[in-house]
Amino acid sequence: MPKFRAVFISPIVPSGTGNGLAMRMGLFVEALSRIARVDVIVVPVAGESKDEISFLQERGVSLHWINIRGRTDTHFSLLSRIANGLARLDAFRAYGKPSIARALSAPVLTDIARVIEICKPDLIHIGRSYLLPCIAQSPQGIAATVDLDEDDLSSFASQARLARLRGDLTSADWLEQEGRACDALIARFGRNFRRAYVASRPESLRLAQRHPGLRCEVLHNAVEIPPRKPRRETHREKTCWAGRDSFR
Repeated sequence: MPKFRAVFISPIVPSGTGNGLAMRMGLFVEALSRIARVDVIVVPVAGESKDEISFLQERGVSLHWINIRGRTDTHFSLLSRIANGLARLDAFRAYGKPSIARALSAPVLTDIARVIEICKPDLIHIGRSYLLPCIAQSPQGIAATVDLDEDDLSSFASQARLARLRGDLTSADWLEQEGRACDALIARFGRNFRRAYVASRPESLRLAQRHPGLRCEVLHNAVEIPPRKPRRETHREKTCWAGRDSFR
């Protein structure tokens, strides 16, 4: 029986080692590749390294690379040029998306849609909240899941508190808006997903409280432990045991 097809939209090349985010994405590749023919669409907003392609190749996963260089969303490009810090922050609030989502310009989203159309998946999985706008490009009726990994609102709020302790109020205000923007994307697109995965129970509870319709499941971070090889005795150990036997 042929396997069904899954498309995984990731912000970095998934891997089994190294970068924590890449390893988190690798968990889902590992799981999906056991039950589906997987196509990974990398929108490299979190890293452009292709050093870990072998991880995908070993699992029969196809890689589709989306070029984001020089293709920043025009709206974000314009607001980033505002010289006054307070005015720039106000424009960022009006923008309504986290800054990392600036790569999801209309041409980039069109490229993603083309790959999805070619792959004809039965399931679309998206890694991280800031890539949620990609779901708008998928055909109606396709099952979808998302790995939020963490509660971005709380995470950015924590970073903002540290910035305030340092006296960097401008950065603190910006970080708080980053978290609100991520949460706004969840509020906007969350209903499109059958499951949302997070790395811990507390984050699952916080997200479920703010987004009652979001079906959260906990998937802890993990690493693959290689099989333990039988320990070989050294020559010195063998000699010691032989000497011990001779005194019995």
